[in-house]
Amino acid sequence: MDPLGTLCEVAKIFDMLVHVDTVYLGKYCLFGYCMYMPFYDGVEGASSFGFNPHKGFQKFLDCCCLLVKHRNDIA
Repeated sequence: MDPLGTLCEVAKIFDMLVHVDTVYLGKYCLFGYCMYMPFYDGVEGASSFGFNPHKGFQKFLDCCCLLVKHRNDIA
């Protein structure tokens, strides 16, 4: 795992966007499972956050969820 807090701080200095692609573990961040939360320290500084429900929730639903802090960043 990358140190998200540090990466987001450096990106802010250089006016860069940070995308966190969690694939499998994204659901744990959204629902706040305590044992996985240390992996997400600093994620609040990211510009966007993506995860795949069909992988993490073990469902046959081929889609990806993308959450963005500022919608103008994806325009």
